[in-house]
Amino acid sequence: MSDQIPTSLTAGASLSLILSFSAYLPSAGWALRWTLQGPGTTRVSVEGAASGDAWSLDLTPAQSLLLLGRCPWQLWMTKDSQSIIVGAGALLVEPGAGTVRKDEQILEALEDALLRLAADDEAEVWISDRKLVFKDPAKIQKMIGVYRARIRAARGGSAFTAIPVRFL
Repeated sequence: MSDQIPTSLTAGASLSLILSFSAYLPSAGWALRWTLQGPGTTRVSVEGAASGDAWSLDLTPAQSLLLLGRCPWQLWMTKDSQSIIVGAGALLVEPGAGTVRKDEQILEALEDALLRLAADDEAEVWISDRKLVFKDPAKIQKMIGVYRARIRAARGGSAFTAIPVRFL
């Protein structure tokens, strides 16, 4: 089954799959779920829809934007209290134009928050649907470093800055 799922995808693209499992038919009461582990604690689940004796899976552009890098995945079949892994692999999600732009917007918001924090006791930033409130400039600076590294990596550079070292 793993050979029917592509090994790479561009973030922001959609993906539609038709998969069949002769031992786990929709008509027999089985349900299919495709779970992808993204960066950090990000997890995307796609519920399979019955398509005759096969399954249809649709990863939306919004869902693929949540994923970046090598994302391990599993296909789960469930029926009543049974859960069975019927496939596993990894999907390499490469940055797309929208991915870099989103990270640039977040970086800009973090830099603005750092400036606001110099004048106020706290500054807030919205990242996706989460509101972060900062009181410590060091925490904002740390996140700024993370987003700068993500943008460098998305543009084909190294996520890390080289530090020249000379031994005497």
